Amino acid sequence: GTLWKLNAAKRAVARGVRVAGCDASEGSSVYVSAPFENLGDNANWKFGTGVATWTGAKDGNFTNDLNWAGGTAPDAETVAEIAAGATVTISSPVTVGGLFLGGGTGAVQLKANAELSVNGLLSVGTNATLELNAPATARAVEVLAGGEITHAKYASGVQRTLDLSVTGDMVVDADGKVSAAGKGPGDVNIGSTGASHGGRGYGGVACYGSYVHPSKAGSHGRDSQSGGIVRLKVGGALVVNGQVDADAKSTAYYYGSSGGSVWITAKSVSGAGAIRADAGDNGSAQNSRIGTGGRIAVVATDTVAADTLLMSAGYARSWCGGASGTVYWKDGTMTHGKLGLLNRRVSATEEFIFGPGCVTPMTGDWTVDGVEVFGPALLAVGDGRTLTLPNGFASVGSTDSKARGGLLVTDGAVAAGSGPQT
Repeated sequence: GTLWKLNAAKRAVARGVRVAGCDASEGSSVYVSAPFENLGDNANWKFGTGVATWTGAKDGNFTNDLNWAGGTAPDAETVAEIAAGATVTISSPVTVGGLFLGGGTGAVQLKANAELSVNGLLSVGTNATLELNAPATARAVEVLAGGEITHAKYASGVQRTLDLSVTGDMVVDADGKVSAAGKGPGDVNIGSTGASHGGRGYGGVACYGSYVHPSKAGSHGRDSQSGGIVRLKVGGALVVNGQVDADAKSTAYYYGSSGGSVWITAKSVSGAGAIRADAGDNGSAQNSRIGTGGRIAVVATDTVAADTLLMSAGYARSWCGGASGTVYWKDGTMTHGKLGLLNRRVSATEEFIFGPGCVTPMTGDWTVDGVEVFGPALLAVGDGRTLTLPNGFASVGSTDSKARGGLLVTDGAVAAGSGPQT
């Protein structure tokens, strides 16, 4: 007969079921632990997978058998479920069949200080935080509303990276976060300067990092953490309806920190959410020394929904402001990709003054299919650099009617043709 359909949009766990002729292939896998009866013709049902439920009876060690109902820690064939009210640590490499965090009323925090491998679905739900301090892999990932994936804050000279590889699809729901906000260096008074990264801050040092392969944390201002590092490698589709960010934190002082790095590769990237590496705000609109935006790169073999995703590597204040960072995106139709100076933090009605040296300088000879400016931003082509635009000046534009800035060509050149990417 005709199969009946079940579309499990999110995580699904079942016990004590008797099921036949169910096609669940359009949604998430259904994980079924004993007792059950599998009467056949059931697609995408994971019978006998086993679900281990956290009790925390002994301590906070993930691999301690005594912390799990039934007395056995989850293995590569078992779904680990930590629903509510727990702080758990992974100190040695772990492989599980699936990992379901949160969804209950109490906060869940899982700190993965060693490699984490999830053979099935990694689901981070409401009130749950997954802190990845070592590389992690999963078949599929969902970050539900109220859930967050992050990495630990910079400390004692150690900078972490949120490094997550997904063989299938990844979804970040509205109000879900993949965030390294405030996880870069900070809490140090560097003097009367705004921190640099993708751009050069007011009185700051030279910018740094790659616009194509961003992998550096931001720099600190005064008493504020800069942005950390997010690296997502998704084999399938990435849908961002929440946020993926490496923003700097705000400060009550004049001297702001810079945004960090977000580097995404996927088959496709879509959604109506935000991808950001913005500078932090500060306590004064005038006489400020603002940090700059960081760097973002989004590369897909198929499509990038640049029109619906809110991408920004900007800065917060206009007076004596910092500079825009860089946003780079490339889809399967592009040869070189596009470069954006997307500063969405300064209000379109706010008076704006470019601070001394507050530009986004090229760090090498760059070739892009186009340049887009949003808000106040200046791309400086100087110091003998060459910006190559194979499609000519017609490829330089803006979707912002209030955009201020554009290309600042001093000792450099703008040319047609092809060239390297750095």
